[in-house]
Amino acid sequence: MKNFTGILALFIIMPVIALSQQVVDFESVTMPNDGYYNGSTDHSGELEVEESFDYVLNNVHFQVNYTPGDGWEAWNGTAYSNLIDAENTGLSNQYSTYAGEAYSGNNFGIISPPFGGGEQTGYYQTNAVKCIFDNTANVSSIWVSNSTWGALSIKDGDAFNEAFTTTDNDYFKLVIEGKKDEISTGEIEFFLADYTGNEGIIIDDWQEIDLTSLGEVDKLVFSFKSTNYNEYGMTNPAYFCFDDLQFELINSIGNLTDNTIDIYPNPTVDFININNTKNCNIAVTDVFGKIIFEKYNCNETEIINLNNYNSGIYIVNIKSDNYSISKKIIKN
Repeated sequence: MKNFTGILALFIIMPVIALSQQVVDFESVTMPNDGYYNGSTDHSGELEVEESFDYVLNNVHFQVNYTPGDGWEAWNGTAYSNLIDAENTGLSNQYSTYAGEAYSGNNFGIISPPFGGGEQTGYYQTNAVKCIFDNTANVSSIWVSNSTWGALSIKDGDAFNEAFTTTDNDYFKLVIEGKKDEISTGEIEFFLADYTGNEGIIIDDWQEIDLTSLGEVDKLVFSFKSTNYNEYGMTNPAYFCFDDLQFELINSIGNLTDNTIDIYPNPTVDFININNTKNCNIAVTDVFGKIIFEKYNCNETEIINLNNYNSGIYIVNIKSDNYSISKKIIKN
């Protein structure tokens, strides 16, 4: 008779991956009286000094960077707003959605990248803005719209930008790239304005973008492509509004996050310390699933000796009656 004990044991100790449905809709933020947040209300006030402000919404990290000047201001990153003026153009209306309302609730995010980027063959691609998930995530979708200033600049032109034309086959695209451990999982391009056909189309409502093809990610990276540019960069305003970013966190149950379990040092050369493991079961495997260490009913803190194992990536699997979680460690 064949012995399946080893295989059975492997399946018992390997973690059960749980998914936690999340949505970022900006309804939990405290909105400044002006109807938008771009970092200005938190800035120290020192002129021409950029300061960065991080905030977290439903396990997703965002950043906005703000610089005040003498009679001017600049920002980039991810701001948020509840402004819905779809009629007036110009810099003074840069925080409004062209859709005339938020997709859900009253608030929405708005992204504009830092200055710069690069000319490509027939278009200019901006620098990027990213959002970072607490854990690896499967991202389902995001709802997007144009900003009012961006849409009207494309439609009518302004002092900085020529109106788009079908003659020139103009377009303005949003590019969403998934990344996991700094490795790209794929890109999705979406036309915010498309003049490559017989008539120009500018998105004037909320549109859902399916992001499931990006697979498992730990961050999303947003940039833009436009056929309107000059020697200084893109000439149409590089903005888009978004709402209801939907995703599932992997390796989380209830309120559990990676911060619940402490593993250090990581990377390591010999020992790792694991805290908050009382009554848990621990198994360490290589990337192929081979068990190199296991212990049941652990103490509050465990010390594991990896000195006799080859350099590489290992997976620490921790299981209790209430949760299961996996963490990657690197042995140098």
